[in-house]
Amino acid sequence: MKIKKIPQRRNKLVKLKLIQTKIYTKEQYLENIKIEDIEYRLKKICYLIYKYNVFNKRILFVGLPFNITLKLQELIKNTKHIFIPNSVWLSGAISNKNTNFSNLLKNKNTTKNQISELLFQLKKNIDLVIIINNSDNTSDILNEGYVARIPVVMLNTNLNICFNKPSYKVPGNFKFVSKKTRNNLFYSLLISTLRKGSTKVIKTHYKAVMKKPNKKSIKENYKKLPKKSYKKIIKKV
Repeated sequence: MKIKKIPQRRNKLVKLKLIQTKIYTKEQYLENIKIEDIEYRLKKICYLIYKYNVFNKRILFVGLPFNITLKLQELIKNTKHIFIPNSVWLSGAISNKNTNFSNLLKNKNTTKNQISELLFQLKKNIDLVIIINNSDNTSDILNEGYVARIPVVMLNTNLNICFNKPSYKVPGNFKFVSKKTRNNLFYSLLISTLRKGSTKVIKTHYKAVMKKPNKKSIKENYKKLPKKSYKKIIKKV
């Protein structure tokens, strides 16, 4: 009896969205890059973000517009990640913890309260940096991540071997629309990935608590029991 091999159907949704958003648009640095390569690298980044989120690591996202940053913070309140727009970035924020941020408070584009909250987050330890949108500060961020030995992932870049400061690169022509957070491909993938990671953390924590009950709570609940039955319960834990 012959067994027929059933071909596995791969999920083509991400590839379809890449085609619809025209991320594969041919630029000078995208001439020899296939859309399948962009899809593979984008999925790999999502998996990396998922793993960092599950293990309770902190990710710094650089290059988001200020209004989108606030929306993402509202959607993802349970995570410890940091979202920083390019206008708030200051040299030495990663490599030098004693950086003076007083000059940045003079910026009139954003309120002082919003800037102070973002600057306070930069004082925390960072495990991974993801540069979403290239800007004039990109080279400074790459240098600081290289000095601090923090892995840096970069979007909208080429795959040139000589450009080796980013730990991982994703080519493409990603366009980040400030007024349509949920309609943007990367933002939708980011939000769903972080939410999956958060639910995974809650489930694993719950299982760990159920497997290892607290002996003190058992003692309080079984104080009225005879000594023999009480000792049997403690030994089983």
